[in-house]
Amino acid sequence: MIQMPQSLADGREPTAEEVGNHFKVPRERMRQIGNKAPRKFMYREERRRTLGHHLGN
Repeated sequence: MIQMPQSLADGREPTAEEVGNHFKVPRERMRQIGNKAPRKFMYREERRRTLGHHLGN
């Protein structure tokens, strides 16, 4: 999930509701973003590897 500065999280893992309040989006939307983010990063890394292979890197 998106990391918040320590001062906002008070040293503990913030809830989706707390993060949503900080970014002014509903808790459900934060949950959706948190679930989608790892897939986007994996896809981006896979494309980078494939492109590098085709370019000879």
